[in-house]
Amino acid sequence: MSFCTRLDILQKMTDFGVVPVLSAKSVEEFLKITEAILKTGLGIVELCFREGPETPARIVLDSVYEIRKRYGKDIIAGCGTVQNPGRTQSAIDSGAQFIVSNVTNEKVIE
Repeated sequence: MSFCTRLDILQKMTDFGVVPVLSAKSVEEFLKITEAILKTGLGIVELCFREGPETPARIVLDSVYEIRKRYGKDIIAGCGTVQNPGRTQSAIDSGAQFIVSNVTNEKVIE
């Protein structure tokens, strides 16, 4: 897996001008979508936590890990719809390089 600083990630977000937000039902589906995005020349994805029986959090976390493992030097992978500190830490532990939250929660920011 490659390492990027926060400034590197922000610069790449600016350079790309768009961050595709992914939602899928399996690790394999997340990987296929990521591969298709890489073919377009974009090198960034956000995997969205959408609670529900179709996509448990574990699938999102495992997908971040697999994306970083397979495509780490070619892509920046982060997690979105992160609403609490536990989910934040789980995303970081899985290899997420950035976090997007749709709520203002000081504990998530810390």
